[in-house]
Amino acid sequence: MSSANGCPNNNCVAHKKKTLFKTSMNFCPECGTKLAAVCKSKGCYTFLDDPSKKRCARCEAKRADRTDKIKKKGGMAVGALVAAAGTVVEIASLIKKSHSGGTSLGGGSNDSPNDTAVQQTLTTGRSSLWTLG
Repeated sequence: MSSANGCPNNNCVAHKKKTLFKTSMNFCPECGTKLAAVCKSKGCYTFLDDPSKKRCARCEAKRADRTDKIKKKGGMAVGALVAAAGTVVEIASLIKKSHSGGTSLGGGSNDSPNDTAVQQTLTTGRSSLWTLG
């Protein structure tokens, strides 16, 4: 896609309103001045040296920054999901281990170390796998 056209005449109504015209139009319908290539970004009316571009350097840099920011947040979100999934799997394996022994999580006198670890994980949200040996 190419840029849009705008009127370079400072006294023209179309220039003051920052009206954009199609690239097929060559002259301003208001004042008759030859149209020039302008940035297509909303609110920007910077005249371009290269009419084959869509945006000025400033708007292109803003767009690139926004894209990088979104990519960074997306990567952080995926990392958080992986960490949460790991915790859920860890808790599920602890529960499975405690139920396979036939003991309950009730806190009786013959609790195994696994039952204690499961209870601690369920109440605090933190795992103690490194203490299970």
